[in-house]
Amino acid sequence: MYELLMSIKNDYKNIIGKKSIEALEYYIFGYYQGVKEIKDATFFERFLHRLQNKYHVYSYYNWKHIILWQSGLSDELAFNNFYDELDEFMNSDVPKLEITDGRNETIYKLLYFNRLRPILIVGSENKLYRLYHLIHGYESVSNNSDINGIHFSLQFQKWIENKYSVKTGQDWYRIINFYSEIEEEAIKNLYELLNEFLIETTGKNLEENARLE
Repeated sequence: MYELLMSIKNDYKNIIGKKSIEALEYYIFGYYQGVKEIKDATFFERFLHRLQNKYHVYSYYNWKHIILWQSGLSDELAFNNFYDELDEFMNSDVPKLEITDGRNETIYKLLYFNRLRPILIVGSENKLYRLYHLIHGYESVSNNSDINGIHFSLQFQKWIENKYSVKTGQDWYRIINFYSEIEEEAIKNLYELLNEFLIETTGKNLEENARLE
């Protein structure tokens, strides 16, 4: 996990687009959904425990919330502070290497479950950019998103650009947001577009793909 986190730090523009602790969180969550084997299953549990002791926070807040609050709610500053906290953690922590099975879900199950229970996947604020970064984290370790050998996000990006005749290089979530009046409408539009896209490319809608073994 440490190696993954450092690769994001060193190439954040290409991986998550900008210095954002929120984008980092959902990228990591997607990673955990797609990985077949987790080599250090208690990494973030130990990291959170250290933050709780350091800042005397023992509520339901996760590591992102604690660092974000300590950073004055600045998303970029919190990203930088995360790595400062990570350095302290790595210098003080005694890793307990514990290998467990990952989720290894298909991209269809992940997206379908988010449609049914978004609060469990992207939290109380169901925003497209959270799902976007989650998908990219998932695809970094999983081949279960391939459609005819090509990652889902690459095909969906091209399909959305053609759908709206957009050639500006904007990510698909930004395009959908632009053509939606409010965030709730953007989420609804996403799933309508997903069904249309999947029927064209796989012959099945999202629910039908999600139910395939």
